Amino acid sequence: MRFKNTLAPRKGAKPRVVRLAICIPCSEIWKSAFGLSLCRMLLYRPQVESGVRIEMFQIFHKSGSMLARMRQELVEGVLASEHNFTHLLFVDADQTFPPDTLYRLLRWHKPVVACNVAIKRVPSAPTARVKAVGDKGDPLFTRGDSAGLERVWRVGTGVMMVETKVFRQLEKPWFLDTWKAEANRFQGEDWYFCEKCEGKYIPLFVDQGLSWEVGHVGSYSYEHIMIEQQLEIERIRDGS
Repeated sequence: MRFKNTLAPRKGAKPRVVRLAICIPCSEIWKSAFGLSLCRMLLYRPQVESGVRIEMFQIFHKSGSMLARMRQELVEGVLASEHNFTHLLFVDADQTFPPDTLYRLLRWHKPVVACNVAIKRVPSAPTARVKAVGDKGDPLFTRGDSAGLERVWRVGTGVMMVETKVFRQLEKPWFLDTWKAEANRFQGEDWYFCEKCEGKYIPLFVDQGLSWEVGHVGSYSYEHIMIEQQLEIERIRDGS
C-alpha cells in the first residue's frame, strides 16, 4: 500500500507539537559520517511550513555489545523521563541520513515509520519486507524514483520514528533476539519489535523517498543504488 507525499500541512491547521527523544545504540564508536549527519539534522530548520514544531529534543545514548539490551534500556530511559516525550527516533551510529530526516518522518503522522536500509554486504539487499508466503516475506526494493509511504510487514530499526505511546501498548520486552525453531535460525531484535507491533495491529511504514538517501556505513557506505545495480547485472545475465 503506497501513500502520497503530504509535506504541506492543512490550511489553517496548528503545528503539531513534538517532544523528541533521539536514541543512539552503539557498539563502541560512532562513524564519522554518522556524526556529521546527526549534527546537520539537529541544526536543520525547514524553509517552508512543515506542520510540525519540535518543542524540545534530548539525545539518549547507550554503548555495549547486546543491541536488544541497548534498545530496551534506551526506551526505558525515555519513558521514565519527566519530559513526557511524544516521539522516539532510533538512529544507529553507522547510518547516514539527510538533514531534514526528522521532519520527513514526522510529517506522516504514523505510529511507526522507518527507512528501508541497505544491509552491509555485497551484494546488498533491503531490510524492509512485505507480507508473503513463508517466514521471510518479500523484499521491498527502494529505487531512485521511489516516493511516498509504503506499509511493510518487517523493517529494521536503524532509522525509525516511533510514537512513545506505542511502547506503552506493548508488553515488555520490546526487543529480544529469539530462536525460530521452525526456520532453524535466530530472529533479530528489530523483527521481534515488528512482531510485537503486528500482534497489537500497529501498522509499520517505510518512507521510500527518504530511504533512497540513507546510507549504511561499513567498509564503505551501503546504499540502495548498489542493489539497483546488482539487479540490473542479474537481468543482463539472465537475458531479460
